[in-house]
Amino acid sequence: CPQGWQTFQNSCYFSSATLGDDSYASKAKRSRHWYSAQRECKKLGATLAEINSQAELQFVRKLAMRGRRTSWIGGTDSANEGEWKWISGAPITVSDFKPLTDPQMMKYDRPERQDCLAIAGYV
Repeated sequence: CPQGWQTFQNSCYFSSATLGDDSYASKAKRSRHWYSAQRECKKLGATLAEINSQAELQFVRKLAMRGRRTSWIGGTDSANEGEWKWISGAPITVSDFKPLTDPQMMKYDRPERQDCLAIAGYV
């Protein structure tokens, strides 16, 4: 794997959640929209993570926890509402993901508009 990337089961992972400091510019760069994050991955010859095992889910979650921030992963239901798939088109078979249910956030981000998956780097 390139320098700064992590290896897990023959794949390379990079988390922008651990980059930079807490300045506004660093936060803005890390908090890109899902589609922007996917474009940045493609520039690096990569893609947002597609999780295919419980062990991989735990690895990616630990990677996100290091930065104590939210990290985008490659799940979406943008093609068909409620039918979650990885960006490769493969079905999501391993998850413990839950929809956003915080009443304050729901006011601004209705469930039917939640087309992307993220792993929170905090509890």
